[in-house]
Amino acid sequence: MSYREAKEDNIRISKAGRMTYYFPHCRFCGDEVRSLNYLRDRHYVCKECKPHKEILLKTGIFD
Repeated sequence: MSYREAKEDNIRISKAGRMTYYFPHCRFCGDEVRSLNYLRDRHYVCKECKPHKEILLKTGIFD
């Protein structure tokens, strides 16, 4: 369950009406990324890092 895993991983959770938003950290820069679900094994990428994703992965730092 994403809610339970988010709580265990100390991911910020926000509720707006009936919607639940999760704020996991960007894989590259660490900024929060707003998401409607949270999966522990997924790597989240913010809007600023997304255009540079391929280059950042080629460095080998973010395996």
